[in-house]
Amino acid sequence: MFLYYKKSRESFITKFYFKFVLFYTIFSASAGVLIPYRSPMIYIIGGGFVLYLLHATLTYYSEVKFVKGIYWLYLYFFILVFFSSDFKYSLVNFANALLPALILPLSFTQIINKDRVFKLLEMSIYFLLIYLANLIVANIFDLGGQKYSADLFDTGNLFTAALNGIAYILVLYPLIIANCKKKYRIFLIILGIIVFILIVVQLKRVTILAVFIGYIFWGIAFGYRIKAIGYLFVVIIALAISYPLYGNLLNKQIEKRENRLDVVENYESEARYQEFFIVLDERTNPNDLQSSFFGKEMFNSRGNYGEGSYGQRQLHNDFSLILHGSGFAGFIWYYIYQVFLIFILFKVKKRAPKFIINSQFGRMLTTIYIAFIFMSLIINLSGGMDAVIFNCIKYMFLGGILGYFYHSAIEFQSIRENHK
Repeated sequence: MFLYYKKSRESFITKFYFKFVLFYTIFSASAGVLIPYRSPMIYIIGGGFVLYLLHATLTYYSEVKFVKGIYWLYLYFFILVFFSSDFKYSLVNFANALLPALILPLSFTQIINKDRVFKLLEMSIYFLLIYLANLIVANIFDLGGQKYSADLFDTGNLFTAALNGIAYILVLYPLIIANCKKKYRIFLIILGIIVFILIVVQLKRVTILAVFIGYIFWGIAFGYRIKAIGYLFVVIIALAISYPLYGNLLNKQIEKRENRLDVVENYESEARYQEFFIVLDERTNPNDLQSSFFGKEMFNSRGNYGEGSYGQRQLHNDFSLILHGSGFAGFIWYYIYQVFLIFILFKVKKRAPKFIINSQFGRMLTTIYIAFIFMSLIINLSGGMDAVIFNCIKYMFLGGILGYFYHSAIEFQSIRENHK
């Protein structure tokens, strides 16, 4: 609809792949509203998503090539779950973390050409529309939900996971605008402005910073050399002109955040800062080398760090969560793999034809890929390793970009051999 791409016959796995994030977002928004929390239906539907990805993984395992390392990392996490004092709680959180991890290699096998990249971009647009629809429904029916302060607007169940997902999609926008149908361009720009304003008025600082980091990479890579970057000036002007529409809401939010800063937020910010050093101190204890290397209570941090002084508060940033649950072995492995993903990109690109790598489209994909990895390190500060939605968006595009370059190389090689 929004982008040009050729439709082709697809297997069930492929069809569901492009709708996975959309279905899961609707499922998340419906939990506790249309589907009671902790009801059998919640576990059945959630289990269905897991089974789909496991089935897809087994189907395409032999085609994954460069990204199989993520399987071994999460197998290690899975083994550690069995040593948790609350196995069920750890298992559920592990399953949530596993879904995006499995999306990465699956995306590598599914995004085989430019048309499928466009289809993935279109999925991201529909995600924004679903998020807006959720806000409208949540406020009409007063569904409440998480937010930093009361009396602004209801968010329903889509808060941090959705906002961080929006951050990734906003960084996709230069690619979306550069390739969308002209008749939808103004609509998509307005849509982007609206969702960015929603991020700003909710004062989700890490999310705003992540978007900023993403556009730094756009500026470094392209400067003013593509029209889509020029649209940023249009966005900035539009934000300034439309300020009267959201300025009052933003000022109220800032005032409420200031009023509670010395109470809840000050405690939370201090706790988030301190928690990593508390966990680090525990993991460097020479009297507990087993926990130092392998951690303890994987995905079950509540009451299990800081000698229980933080009560049932769980760890809130991923650096702490991974170090606590998997020790230095898992912590080093996890972040080395994030860096390794950059090396995989350049390894795959070496095989791809130069006219694809050096094209504007190819360079834009490379920029997005690197930006996403650095954005994720920022987002790790606020936690969410077990948040399905935004991690799926991240890994869909990382795996998809690798897949696009890899399959372009295969197609080009096949054409050359046929012409010999």
